[in-house]
Amino acid sequence: MKLTDKYKLVIPDAKLKEYLLSPHHSRGKHKARIFSKLGISEEKFKLLEQLILKIASEREIESEREDKYGKIIVVSGFVSVIEDEQWKMKTVWIVEDFSNEARLITAYPE
Repeated sequence: MKLTDKYKLVIPDAKLKEYLLSPHHSRGKHKARIFSKLGISEEKFKLLEQLILKIASEREIESEREDKYGKIIVVSGFVSVIEDEQWKMKTVWIVEDFSNEARLITAYPE
């Protein structure tokens, strides 16, 4: 089953710009460095959003588990920014109890 078959997806701009693509975020800076090498900088945060949405809408849910915050869902897939160059990206989502929204927690190239 695909994530979009069950849930409305929520990807806050701040998650992309201030975490995943920020070279200044204490935990996100390492991901930002890798995304930058792949051609995705802070200014291109909407491109990253499109790639994440592509994976969530086209790929099957890889795993689901419950924790104290809700259901954690992982979906991975191959994406491309540069022609003829693909790389695998893992996306991790949370669905809080009694919600129909899956909110992006993190994403990173594998």
